[in-house]
Amino acid sequence: MELPFAESWKIKMIEPLRKSTRAEREQWLKEAHNNVFMLKAEQVYIDCLTDSGTGAMSDRQWAEMMLGDESYAGATSFYKFESVVQRTSLSTRPRTPSSRSPSRATCRSRSSRRC
Repeated sequence: MELPFAESWKIKMIEPLRKSTRAEREQWLKEAHNNVFMLKAEQVYIDCLTDSGTGAMSDRQWAEMMLGDESYAGATSFYKFESVVQRTSLSTRPRTPSSRSPSRATCRSRSSRRC
């Protein structure tokens, strides 16, 4: 017995979709002047334009969403993002601790207790 081809991924999320009628689809295309980029996502039942649908995410993308630190200040997600940008950036300017806080000279001139 020959088994059917199995995809090399698993579906991790489902989303209910509304099936439209032919008349609705024809009307939407007419209103969009046959420009599929003018259609709303909810008007697209099967997306043949892209390779992953209008909102599909891989299991690794979902995992990063769950691991993300959403705290406002000092979030670990920011530092992870920053390190990737620095590794891939063409910029050679090094990041120093003083680039995040005011210099001592600035603090003296402002006579602020924060510094």
